[in-house]
Amino acid sequence: KKLIFKLFAYFMILTSLCLGFGLFVIQGLPAQFQRSYQSAIVDQYDRFVQTTSPKIIFLAGSSGAFGLDIDRMEQALDIPVTSLALHAGFGNRFPMELSKANIQSGDIIVLAFEYQVYNDEDRFGSELVATALDHRIDMYRALSFDDMVQIVRYFPKFLFKKVDSLMQNPNGVPAAGVYARSAFNEHGNMIFRRPKCVLPNAPLSPESYTVSHLQASHIRQDAIDTLNAYISYAQERGAHVVVSFPPCLDELIVGSKADIEGYQQALKERLHAP
Repeated sequence: KKLIFKLFAYFMILTSLCLGFGLFVIQGLPAQFQRSYQSAIVDQYDRFVQTTSPKIIFLAGSSGAFGLDIDRMEQALDIPVTSLALHAGFGNRFPMELSKANIQSGDIIVLAFEYQVYNDEDRFGSELVATALDHRIDMYRALSFDDMVQIVRYFPKFLFKKVDSLMQNPNGVPAAGVYARSAFNEHGNMIFRRPKCVLPNAPLSPESYTVSHLQASHIRQDAIDTLNAYISYAQERGAHVVVSFPPCLDELIVGSKADIEGYQQALKERLHAP
């Protein structure tokens, strides 16, 4: 019994130390990444939770951030439009869990994740998410257990990163241009002017850009299961879920026209949403 008590006491002490360390890293040190591109998820989330239903909800990667104008869509459709679309490096679980804070009957949810969501393991970037949330400890509740474990493992590096930034830039890490929070308005809608294409005229190198394998054999069942679980959650609350696809450069697609049609058909058959 004494051994069990000691082990329990050690466990509680270790847990308290971990929680204390985490709170110090998140809340104890001044926010340092509030100007970053990824921190725009905070504005998107605040706008999302404050929006009444029925509404349209977009979940996507950076193709949604760069390709959607939710303010114009809202004016054209005469219905509130919200977006939790910013970066594929967030993975798919994180934005889906964020959205559970305000899914109501009558909502229309558009899943337009990057193709890698279907083909690869969830691409949760602990550094990206930690720097995006920074001081917003309330948003950490959207992390799954597995994602939280990754974040906790990153906390020591996060501490050094914040301290180093604090010493060099007391007011936070500077950011400007399209990859900055200032590129978005208070709704998290990109307003940065982009008058022309920035892609090079030379042939695109697969080494420099993400290649999309649009072949049914590349679809992972665990990815389908994760998406279907979310779709069921939303449908049980009276929301309507549809699946869409982001634009993709021809040069970076692996697969013939028949492959692409087969890929789309496979998703249509396996996902529980149109």
